[in-house]
Amino acid sequence: MLCDELSGLARATGNPESRLRELTARRAVLFTPANLGERLGWTKEAVELAKRLGDVDAELVNRCFRITDVVQAGDFDAALSEVAAFKCVAVAARQPECVWMAEMFDHTFALLRGEYERVTRFGMQSIALGERVRHHNAYLSGGLYVALASAEVGRARDVLPGLGNYAQRYPRMPYTALLAFVTSRSGDHEQTRDLLERSMPLAIRDDRDNLWFATMAELSECALFLGAEAHAAALRAALAPFSGMHAVIGYGVASYGAVDRHLG
Repeated sequence: MLCDELSGLARATGNPESRLRELTARRAVLFTPANLGERLGWTKEAVELAKRLGDVDAELVNRCFRITDVVQAGDFDAALSEVAAFKCVAVAARQPECVWMAEMFDHTFALLRGEYERVTRFGMQSIALGERVRHHNAYLSGGLYVALASAEVGRARDVLPGLGNYAQRYPRMPYTALLAFVTSRSGDHEQTRDLLERSMPLAIRDDRDNLWFATMAELSECALFLGAEAHAAALRAALAPFSGMHAVIGYGVASYGAVDRHLG
């Protein structure tokens, strides 16, 4: 495994740059929802090393990772502090994508605070930016913000066609679960039930990436809406080990709040 090779090299040479590469690789490729404690340790050490070495790119990458992990841990004071530090480094480095990401992180918290119109505006701006410069992160995140905010203010039906387009454009993304959630907010029982059935294999799979929490939260909402007790029980059993954590989407794009809320 590459991470083990990097670890061996770092130990053999005592080279801090090798250690930094190892830590960054571990956080990037060894993510599971269950290894939060390890991830917090990796990113803490990696950020400190990157600062000492003056490696701005590595610092930004690992601060991004750390924001995600701290939000998953539910430590929002620490997360806000990390976002502020990330923004300072991004602005000083004049790194356009990371400057946009700093704004994205701000809107992660705006969504949690219920600032839906603000989130919608940023989402639309991000979609436009993504289309203009072919920046797929901005395009994807913008669409998510618009969908989630619209679902909370009674405009779920308005965004369903657009979400369908996203699902076709990005077939490897778990859009059926997001579609199911937004459809449930539109009040459509039949379509929600169909999408829930299609999405359940995503919930019980062993390969749990950084979108698994989002999928679980979305499907839990659908099961509640439908009164689907068997599906709810399966989802609850899979989520139970993560009680006390937060359901973060991707690299901190948004959060569905506390896992305990979805456990009922």
